[in-house]
Amino acid sequence: MWTGAWAVGAPAGAADPNWGRVLMAIGKNTEDRDIVPDRVTVAFGDTEVYPAEPTEDVLARLGAAMRRSEVEIAIGLGLGDGRATVFGCDLSAGYVRVNADYTT
Repeated sequence: MWTGAWAVGAPAGAADPNWGRVLMAIGKNTEDRDIVPDRVTVAFGDTEVYPAEPTEDVLARLGAAMRRSEVEIAIGLGLGDGRATVFGCDLSAGYVRVNADYTT
């Protein structure tokens, strides 16, 4: 079972390209898989943020990309040619507020 989905959703919900949270979620799974940290890559959209650190200009563009209604986070584990697509959603503050105002 993959753990850490909340940590990956948090950067998207906050429009913050925080690849550290993504790496932390991957790191929680290295004992169950043959993940070698030196082979991992992370990109937001088509912009790689790890292992190459983005410049300030790139960070500004990433911030804008993170405010879109859909945010693609691409993770390469360096384990082979397999691919997977995972969909998630952001439980924004507004959503939580609306749904916390009543009981069923």
